[in-house]
Amino acid sequence: MKKLFTLLVAMIAASCLWGQSLIVTYTAGDIPTDYQSPWVGPSTCPGEIVVTVPAGNWITGIDVAYNMTAQNGAYMSEQRSRLYSPTTLSGEPMYYPGVGGSIGTYSYNRTGLTFANMATGNVVIQMDAGRTWGTSGPGGAGCDTHYNRVDNNTWTMTIYYAPIPACPAPFALSASNITINSADLGWATAGTETMWNIKYGAPGFNPLTEGTLIANVTTNPYTLSGLNPLTNYEFYVQANCGGGDLSDWGGPGAFQTPSSTISGVYTINSALPTAGNNFNNFSDLATALNTGGLDGPLTVNVVAGSGPYNEQVILGEIAGSSAVNTITINGNGETLQFLSTNTNERATLKMSGTDYTTIDNLIIRALGELTSPAEFGFAIQLMNGADYNTFTNCQFIASTSSTSLNFSAFVTSNSATSATTAGLAVSNLTVQNCTTIGGYYGMVINGPSAAPFSANNIITDNEIKDFYLYGLYLRGQNNSLFENNEVSRSTRTVLSTFYGIYITSDMSGTIITKNRVFDQAVAGSTTSASYGFYGTGVTATPGPDLLITNNLVYGFGGMNGTQYGMYLLTTSNAKIYHNTISLDNISHTGSSLIRGIHHSGNAALIDIRNNIISVTSNSTGIKFCLYFAQTAANLPVLTSNNNVLHMGATAGTNHIAFWNGTGGPNFTTLADWQGTGFDLNSVNADPMFTMPAMGNMMPQNPDVNNIGTDLLAVVPVDFFGVARTTTPDPGAIEFSPPT
Repeated sequence: MKKLFTLLVAMIAASCLWGQSLIVTYTAGDIPTDYQSPWVGPSTCPGEIVVTVPAGNWITGIDVAYNMTAQNGAYMSEQRSRLYSPTTLSGEPMYYPGVGGSIGTYSYNRTGLTFANMATGNVVIQMDAGRTWGTSGPGGAGCDTHYNRVDNNTWTMTIYYAPIPACPAPFALSASNITINSADLGWATAGTETMWNIKYGAPGFNPLTEGTLIANVTTNPYTLSGLNPLTNYEFYVQANCGGGDLSDWGGPGAFQTPSSTISGVYTINSALPTAGNNFNNFSDLATALNTGGLDGPLTVNVVAGSGPYNEQVILGEIAGSSAVNTITINGNGETLQFLSTNTNERATLKMSGTDYTTIDNLIIRALGELTSPAEFGFAIQLMNGADYNTFTNCQFIASTSSTSLNFSAFVTSNSATSATTAGLAVSNLTVQNCTTIGGYYGMVINGPSAAPFSANNIITDNEIKDFYLYGLYLRGQNNSLFENNEVSRSTRTVLSTFYGIYITSDMSGTIITKNRVFDQAVAGSTTSASYGFYGTGVTATPGPDLLITNNLVYGFGGMNGTQYGMYLLTTSNAKIYHNTISLDNISHTGSSLIRGIHHSGNAALIDIRNNIISVTSNSTGIKFCLYFAQTAANLPVLTSNNNVLHMGATAGTNHIAFWNGTGGPNFTTLADWQGTGFDLNSVNADPMFTMPAMGNMMPQNPDVNNIGTDLLAVVPVDFFGVARTTTPDPGAIEFSPPT
């Protein structure tokens, strides 16, 4: 449906005419909003005004004011509106949102609008209004005034006009067929002239006194040559109507020439223009790489003190990049940041198919945190086979307060809108000595659900901090290394479930070792579940099994829900060696169950040896060091031995183990459990960690010293790199008992 209100604007009572302007007001009733989420437009039910411009004149500008009201649970921030003219086939460049997370009336005022300039006669102007919420009103997911509306008698426009000049200036300037040294310049005309003058130059030049003049041009479009690569230009066009009658300069039009191939050493410095060996910003560098490519190795030094750089940067496949023709960006501690409101472009830095790039010492920040109006924030996203890339000494920062999936710090995913959609996003990725802060997900290293899998990724020595739910999220990683990373939520106050290291899909040949998962709820508390490790649907080829070794899992204080040191669902061909797991919330306030290592679902092989599993969390629920939910037929090869199975909780119902494969019941003591043939060389003893509150998880109890079995072939050193022996200590850390 369409509301049409025609104002024949002349010297009549409905309009006011003084000087060179008309004032018109829409009085045909409230204008409905159309529904779309996200809003793209246009509305199928715009309001319309038909403006009659006095004969011999044309429009030179428009000011507009109007009110929109949100009601019935709608928010002002869900309003979207703009003006559009079917007469000129142009409108305002964006839909303007309201402000405010509540019902109410929001006032809009905009001046100097040019979309109807040069229009003559009867000019149609539409109020194109929409909403992003509200489908239960009379109009359903369509047009109505139930949730948001443009209020009647408030849409007022001041239409400025002037006599049509005898020699009107060209308009609608454009540039096409742009190369590194030429561009076709075009324009529209309101007169009958056949000759023009062109001036071009650097952005911001004054055509009355500056610029390069090309006189008496007789072709439209005109090919401008002699330009420089990767340079921004503006241009103006003047009509020559004959007899010495020249129009005003029309414009400016603007364009940028692409880059030629580059190599060598460049800088990024916002204090200097893009010219020579300097880029004014990261976007100009991206344009050079995306359009020109490489003809040799490239090093780009971001000048210290020149930031922050507020821009969204998108790199694609770089022509000429290779193991020889690499890109190195030295960030020198500067910041690249951006606030995205586009769900399909969430990343501050996106690398789509970009290869052989190293970024060092750069802070990359996603500024968004709101969900209404919608904001989005992936600090960095790698996708579509972005391979052989390296990040060192960088920070990746997203919101530390939002609970929305819209925000993540480090993402590898082929989806524009999801951080974890399965797909071959990266291989041969290195992330070393970096920090991720915030996000729903801290760091996502994503791969496919089916072969070929992501491979040869190295994620080492990183801090993954203050995420909402997921710390290190891994899918489909073959022959990859995840080592010496620290995963924690030490300062985050908005808390929920904790997934320290999340694993899924094929992990053949991958090693997860020497990671520290700790401090899950230091700044607050929650009754949500906690998983130090969480594996689901994990598979590995026998031989290059998944190795989970030398990891420290502790710091469950504040997590007052269900607790698992390792939760493994349908996880097969995993070798779990020399890990230290301490479920240590001695002040647990609930009745939740507590399990050191939990396994359920079908699996071919699970091997658990030389671990320390200590349970001191004092929930009043049922607790186990080991819990195997499946039958013997569904877990034909289960090995569990040479472990420390310490049940030190004093509250609740406590057991050493459960295995459905034995037909139950619970195995309360280690001797009960050993009667099944498992853990014959294990002990139930307090490991006596040296100073767990300070993160020193080295045991001191001589009763657990040297009880491990020889696993030197796969675990030759401990958490700190100390050499193991043929009679190693269990857990992640070798020790000598105090004397």
